[in-house]
Parts: sequence; structure tokens; C-alpha cells
Amino acid sequence: MTSKYSELYSVLSEAIKAFSLNNIDEGNESLMDFLTLLDPFLTELPAEKIVPFQELLNESLTFFEAKDYLNLADKLSNEFLPLLEKTLIEYPMSELGNPLSVDLYEALDATIVAFKQENNSVGNEKLIELVDLLKSEAVRWPEEKILQLKPLLTESLQLQKESDYSGLINVLEKNIYPLVE
Repeated sequence: MTSKYSELYSVLSEAIKAFSLNNIDEGNESLMDFLTLLDPFLTELPAEKIVPFQELLNESLTFFEAKDYLNLADKLSNEFLPLLEKTLIEYPMSELGNPLSVDLYEALDATIVAFKQENNSVGNEKLIELVDLLKSEAVRWPEEKILQLKPLLTESLQLQKESDYSGLINVLEKNIYPLVE
């Protein structure tokens, strides 16, 4: 669970422990710290992955407002913490951006440059590397983005097969590059 958001897990654990021990002030402080960290994390997730967090936040808020700290700690521990852990594993986000994304940009640029320089054998090799990287990266993308990518990959490979390198460059620059950003 290496992520710029892995602190979320430890701060939430601190809140749970404090509320479990009836240390309300410390629990409140840790919970506020957690919510501050949670907001930017949620903005980086696909929309469909945010809904379970919102539902659990609403349920937790009910316990918090009722000052039912033991049930709050239970909800956070048994439902929120496992969801957070699972999400952090599914969507790793490093401080410097996902290293694979950097490789993806480099592969995309190298492919475009090779074809623009009419170095088609290198371009073809780079295109294969690019497609492999796109396939491995895309599994973490929102579904609508994946649905946009698939026909573009098919079109790219068809243009490569037809030796239409200017068309291929156009698809890479105008269609695939914006999806990667």
C-alpha cells in the first residue's frame, strides 16, 4: 500500500482507536485530519468508486452526531477501513504521479517521434511497447475512458498494418495523447 494517501489509513486507524478507548477529543481530531486527507483522495478516484465512501461517510456521520462513538468506531473499523485499504491497493497514487504514466508518456512520445522521422522499424517496435503499456495502465482507468481507448488501439494497429504512418501519427497525437493526460 505505497501511496501518497497511505497516511489516510493510519490516521483513520488512530481515530478508531481513540473512539474505541472513549478518548473523544483525540478521536475528533484524528477524524478531522482523516476527512481533510480524504477529500483530495476521492477527487482522484473514478466516480463510481466514490459512492461507497459517500455512503459510509453519511452512515458514520449519523453515529457521530448521536455521539455514539463505539458504533462509530465499529463502522469505521469494519467497513470504512477495509474499503479504504482495498481502494488504496486498487488505485495506487504515488507522490510523483504513477511511474507507469511517465513511461506511457515517454513511449507515446518516442513512437510519434520515430514515425515522424520516418524510422518505421523503430516506430513499429515503439508502437508495440506503447500498446502493451496502454493495456496495463488502462485497467486502472474509468470505464468510459477504456471504451474510448479500445477502438483507437484497433485503428492504430490497422493504420500500422496499412503503412499509413501519417494517419497513425494523427491518431496518436490527437486521440490517444488526450486520453493519457
